[in-house]
Amino acid sequence: MTTKKVSSSDVTAKNGEPICEKVTPSEDAHFQKYRLDGIDQPASIAEKFDIRLCKEAKDSASGVFHIRKLKGCMTDIKKFSEDSKYEEKVQTEMGQDEFIFLLEGPEVHSLHPRKSEKMKQCEYELPFTLETSGKYHLNLVWVRENFKATDEMNKVWPAAHFDLPLGTKTFLSLGSDGMSLGLAKKQELGTCAPHQSWHEKARWVYQGESDKVFFEEPKDVRCVDIGFMTTMKACKTKNVVRTFIDYEKYDYLPTACRPRRFTKEEAKTCLAGKKVDFRGDSHMRLLFWTLSQWVYGHNSVNREEKQKFQVSRGNINLTHTPLMDKLEKALPPEDLSTYDLVVSNLGHHPADGRHHYTLEMYQKLIDTYASKIPENGKKKLVWFETPAMPLRTDFAVKSFTDWRTDHRFRLYNEYANAKFESMGVPVVKSYDATQSMSLHAYKNKEGYDLWHYPPEVYMPFIHDMLDVIC
Repeated sequence: MTTKKVSSSDVTAKNGEPICEKVTPSEDAHFQKYRLDGIDQPASIAEKFDIRLCKEAKDSASGVFHIRKLKGCMTDIKKFSEDSKYEEKVQTEMGQDEFIFLLEGPEVHSLHPRKSEKMKQCEYELPFTLETSGKYHLNLVWVRENFKATDEMNKVWPAAHFDLPLGTKTFLSLGSDGMSLGLAKKQELGTCAPHQSWHEKARWVYQGESDKVFFEEPKDVRCVDIGFMTTMKACKTKNVVRTFIDYEKYDYLPTACRPRRFTKEEAKTCLAGKKVDFRGDSHMRLLFWTLSQWVYGHNSVNREEKQKFQVSRGNINLTHTPLMDKLEKALPPEDLSTYDLVVSNLGHHPADGRHHYTLEMYQKLIDTYASKIPENGKKKLVWFETPAMPLRTDFAVKSFTDWRTDHRFRLYNEYANAKFESMGVPVVKSYDATQSMSLHAYKNKEGYDLWHYPPEVYMPFIHDMLDVIC
């Protein structure tokens, strides 16, 4: 495997200005062949995008990716919401396009455009800062265009696609040679205080042997257009999601402190006599399952009764309370103060095909939930940010007219986070963590679960929650 270099034909370094270089795609950059959005595309994907990397110095481990969409940017923007303030917010904070841009290597980062008026012209600036330098894979997937990800007018599944503007084999050396920066700094960090890691910048950090960050050959993860499956045989080649990294060898760590990591026995001792409830949708159920199965064994949960209140067979005080389709009943427990910890979230189901919540509707839902939190219970509740929705174009999301998009969840989270933090309720920042592994982590013992993540992705947050109650 070779490291692909950025083009050196477009370097500017004068008067202290950044060094900007064009990023050259690998030869397999392509559009998804059978597109569902009906938008005409140029003959080659290379004609559509200009992608550049700007840094202060050649060996800098920070910089900005500039992405400019050369063709297909809307100039006559059609109405996509009844709320004009919402439309303006989306145009300047989200942009017309929804895409996933991951840096994958010694660390894994999910990059996001910073707010800019340039977004209206389909120009995006994505800053990044690495703690660990080295070789990184650039994983860019273009998902939706023309404000489809934020459309509040049409109650249909917003058609997505699996376009790869950089292909699958674009690698860059970022920072100085070797995995050097973060490894030395790690020893100097102090221990995180409870809740601290939720407020710090974080990223996935590789925990394996330094020369084995990447698979020798990329591994097939799943098929983007078929859905639940245990075989790749039925998948068209260009619809296969592949990964170069192993999600099982990463831990999600803050940059400013060292979080506590528990042994199974330490967790069991801590939970004895503690009352803990995971309250909300199926991601809360997966957190509950992850904790219970890790501490008390695989048979400590009932994986069949997914929509019912569940009690861990290893600890009667460890529970999951489902709050899914009946959103009017989605409230904190009345006896919140009697718990040691309640972990809660309401995000996925308001955006599903049964509800189609606009941002204004979601804000009212959160306001109602927040108003029911008793003053003496605020220290017992943590809000778990709505996790990312894995990229899907299969029959399940289409027939369900699903609205769960990256942009919508970011807007949901922005409001909910600010609301609860203003009340003194801690917020677990899980969105970037889950999106960073959304193109890698699917496999479980039952096959492929495209709605959720495997235990390795939830475990860093389990440790953080144990640190609060232990």
